[in-house]
Amino acid sequence: MANNLSWAEFKKRFDGNLQHVYTRIKNDRSFRLIEPDSSVARLRGQMADGVTFFPTGLLIVLPKPSRKTGNLTRAELDFERVIYPKKYNTYKAFLSAVRKYIITGAERTSPTEFPVRMFLVKGTTYVEFSKLEKEADFGGKPRDGEKRNVYFGRLEEYVDKVDSSYKLNIPSPTEQGEADFIDDVNRAITDILEENNIPSLTLKIGNDTFDNIVGINKVAGNVKADLAFVALNGKKLVDVGFYSHKKGYRAKDFGQWAGTTFLYHHDAVKGFVDYMHTVVGPNKLYDLSKMGPTTFGMIMEGASLRPIRMSAIYGKEWNTSQRGPSNCHGLLQGHPRINKVGSNYVLTMTGHYEKNGDEVSGDYFPAMMLIKKASSENIAAGVGRADTGGKPNGGIPGGRFSIYPMGGRTITHVVECKGNKWNDPTAWSCHP
Repeated sequence: MANNLSWAEFKKRFDGNLQHVYTRIKNDRSFRLIEPDSSVARLRGQMADGVTFFPTGLLIVLPKPSRKTGNLTRAELDFERVIYPKKYNTYKAFLSAVRKYIITGAERTSPTEFPVRMFLVKGTTYVEFSKLEKEADFGGKPRDGEKRNVYFGRLEEYVDKVDSSYKLNIPSPTEQGEADFIDDVNRAITDILEENNIPSLTLKIGNDTFDNIVGINKVAGNVKADLAFVALNGKKLVDVGFYSHKKGYRAKDFGQWAGTTFLYHHDAVKGFVDYMHTVVGPNKLYDLSKMGPTTFGMIMEGASLRPIRMSAIYGKEWNTSQRGPSNCHGLLQGHPRINKVGSNYVLTMTGHYEKNGDEVSGDYFPAMMLIKKASSENIAAGVGRADTGGKPNGGIPGGRFSIYPMGGRTITHVVECKGNKWNDPTAWSCHP
């Protein structure tokens, strides 16, 4: 029996593609076909390669009941129902036009038997989505080192039209939380700018206020900041707000505060890592190949360890006055919300927020850890990584050094240093 294709279902499945189509057509940007198409090559104003396509409209085709039998059939293309993005000043208005079309669409027995079909159109030439090359921002495999589909909205428009020197960065395949965050924030900002017909907005995050914000970007490189809020200052796009991002809502939802390698120069970190090397490993006091799930840990309490805690959470330059990729404005966890308060917009989080310099507590409090991360069989066979923790010529097979939130791991073996004599090997001890 047929069931309705609801607007909520349609929007959930296709919103990303619709955003991409709207932005590209509005800005006269091309799409690429997987294979050359002679009808595209013959179009006036198109490139002759038959692959590069500059459409002007979108056609959505839904299945509908047959007049004779009442059974669902594949609908014919109706070029009178093409939707032209350039007619609409905002994506929201464009989406409303799409919705008017969708709610008049009929039913389908299943999305596989009678799928929704979408076409890009110029004149009477049409190209179905399935024939388009799936670029990183169109839900497919990336080109030129890009990793995934991320929506940049107004920020991407400013890169195209105002400051082509600014680089948009795509999160890696393991950074889904960051990709979702970037997508959500850019959609929210773009909607605000379009609905209010303004070029940028003032955004407040905690105690920090950023002017001329137009979007958010991934921060490249091996630095603490994952995300940067971007301002349009004159004709230059500038990263102005730097934040570390953690996925989820709890301390156990993300991996670690930091590794230990970049902190090995601190006496306490060096002492912990070196001590672990003396007691953990093949033919030593603790042989990970003969142990079950194991975590060695030292709770990082006390004023003397504050520089390490701050470096792990906010970056190695945390005690300098200049905020940047290695000295974050703060920590953001969860999903973002942007609401207007007075004349400004305020970003809040559904999870955790900390500003630079704040101490975390409870389950979030940091502990220095050595975690068993490989199977006993692989450790015994010498297969896999041997983490050094920063120690020159070091390496513990199957172990991983980390500064971890207390609530993220159960410490099975407590590590202590008597009198905080970090450089005295005899001051260190370990017990279950």
